[in-house]
Amino acid sequence: MALQIARAISYAHAHDVVHRDLKPENVVVLPDCSVKVIDFGSARMVGLRRLTFRVKGEASGTPDYMAPEQVEGGRGDARTDIYALGVMLYELLAGRVPFEGDNPQAVMYQQINAEPVPPSRYNPAIPPELDAVVLRALRKKPGARYQSAADFADDLAATRALTPTPAAQLERGGKIARLTQRLRRT
Repeated sequence: MALQIARAISYAHAHDVVHRDLKPENVVVLPDCSVKVIDFGSARMVGLRRLTFRVKGEASGTPDYMAPEQVEGGRGDARTDIYALGVMLYELLAGRVPFEGDNPQAVMYQQINAEPVPPSRYNPAIPPELDAVVLRALRKKPGARYQSAADFADDLAATRALTPTPAAQLERGGKIARLTQRLRRT
C-alpha cells in the first residue's frame, strides 16, 4: 500500500501538486487492492500565489501526520507529503503512530522535538533496511528526508522482498488490521 501511495504522490508532485494533508482517511483501497489518494482540498500548486487567507504561524493539517515544518506554520512542499507517508508507513508496520499524546498540542510538540523509535521495536519482523527507509522519511529537517516521492518509492520497492506480506500482517490482527480495514472502508 505504501508503495502505491508513494507512486501516487510522486505523480502529483511531478505535476506540481502537493497534497499537504496525507493521512489514512485520504487513501482508498479498492476491492482489487489498488490504492487511490483522495481529498486534495488542502493541496496547492507549486509556485502559485496563495489565494486563501490564513493567520501566520497557524498550523494546518492533521497532527499525527503533520511534518515539523507544518507544525511551525510553514506551507509545506513535496517533502511534507513524504513525511506524512512515513508516518502512515510507520503506523502500518508498528501498529501505532510514531508520536502519541493526550492532545494535539502534545503530538505536535513531539513532531518537532522527539525522535521516533524504529518501528521494529513494536514489530520485530521489520528488517533494519525498512526501519532505515521509514526513519529517513521521518527526519525533522526537510533537507534530510527523501527529496522526492519517487526516491522513497524506489527504496520501498527495494525492501519489499524483506518485508512480511500484507496477509501475514493482517493475520497478526490488532492495530495493523484495524488500520488496513479503515483504509479499505474510506
